[in-house]
Amino acid sequence: MNMIFGTIQNVIYGLKSEHVSLFVRSNTDVVQYVVVIYVILFMLGHEFMAKRESFKITGPVRLWNLVLAVFSMAGTLTCARMLGSLFPSRSLHEMACESNNFVIYNGNSAFWIFAFIVLKMLKLLETAFLCFQKKPFTFSHIYSRLMELFFFWHASRTLLPANILFTFLGYLMQSVISVLNLMRSCGLDNRRTLLARAITLCYSCQSYLYFGLCLYMSFHYFSADGCFVEPGILRLGLATYGVLSINITSSWFRCFMNKIPVHAEASKAVPGDVRLFPEPLTREIKLNSSIETHQTLTGVYIPFSNGVSRERKSS
Repeated sequence: MNMIFGTIQNVIYGLKSEHVSLFVRSNTDVVQYVVVIYVILFMLGHEFMAKRESFKITGPVRLWNLVLAVFSMAGTLTCARMLGSLFPSRSLHEMACESNNFVIYNGNSAFWIFAFIVLKMLKLLETAFLCFQKKPFTFSHIYSRLMELFFFWHASRTLLPANILFTFLGYLMQSVISVLNLMRSCGLDNRRTLLARAITLCYSCQSYLYFGLCLYMSFHYFSADGCFVEPGILRLGLATYGVLSINITSSWFRCFMNKIPVHAEASKAVPGDVRLFPEPLTREIKLNSSIETHQTLTGVYIPFSNGVSRERKSS
């Protein structure tokens, strides 16, 4: 047992930042393969479950959220300790744009940043959980999973304190979201609305913070101060979190302005759908004779087709 813990400790504290950066630079095609496999499995899984009953996988979902919460909390505490040692001696510009001490990226920093990238890959499994439970997908869910994986993979090519800051915010929000998901899967929210609102709020804060950091770094990149970051990474970050921020903002605005009409049968259209409000604000959109989508606060739902046409013949 001591040998196992010793090996784990050597891996965590012996990892060099240049090894992580070299691995990411030398294997840029890996993330592309992962995305292609994800899309293929998503389409096959959607087709496989179209005419089948949903699976009861509450136990694995709870275990996944528990492991994810514990691991994210450990990453949050570690990154917070590293940031605590950096902020007193560095300004925000130095934290986000300058890189003059590569020692801070070794050991714990390199391990937890690389682990966060791997975690982004593993989080693609959450789509499988939704698929097997025949729960709807949203545009934000699929877009964020794929684009965040691209962003963090390519951002790790440059050694910046901003990587630690991005990783800290990611671990922090992920730990909170995992705990809320665990509570919701355990039935602690009888109305199924309060925790869902809190989860959506966490995703909103994360997107706004990331987008704000990307804007800050982009501003200094074109200013006299400069910013030691690749322009392609800035464009990728702005595209990823800009789209998510706009989507979230427009959805919140439409909801609070009551611009989306309530459809009487929308809550019955998708079994297992968890809405953010007791009376869901939805709008039915016809795509074809057998598949419908329902626009909600979190985006466009893609429910499973049951092979039965819902169109009414015109009289």
